[in-house]
Amino acid sequence: MSARPELTNPTSALPGTLMDAADPVIALLVSVEFRLARIEDEVVSRLERLERHQPQAVVREAYTIPQAAERLPYSVWTIRRACSTGRIRGVKSRNGRDWRIPHDELLRVEAEGL
Repeated sequence: MSARPELTNPTSALPGTLMDAADPVIALLVSVEFRLARIEDEVVSRLERLERHQPQAVVREAYTIPQAAERLPYSVWTIRRACSTGRIRGVKSRNGRDWRIPHDELLRVEAEGL
């Protein structure tokens, strides 16, 4: 979070002479600064929570076998074999050697398994 000290009373940060003068502008500024610090801490806290719960997966049109293996709980060999046998509906690339797995098919395998 931040290294800013927590203030329980926003006017407690003012020196005694300013408090004695009861300068309302300074008291208001300190109060606003205190509230902004609390809001900033809350926003940072919520963003950190969101980042922990949001997967950072990149959505592609189609995935190679190694890319699919990163997202699926299967090895490269298992995914390649599943493409060859038709359990995963992959498409051979132009060179005829490599497989491309469409995004929709990857989502299906994630949900249903092989």
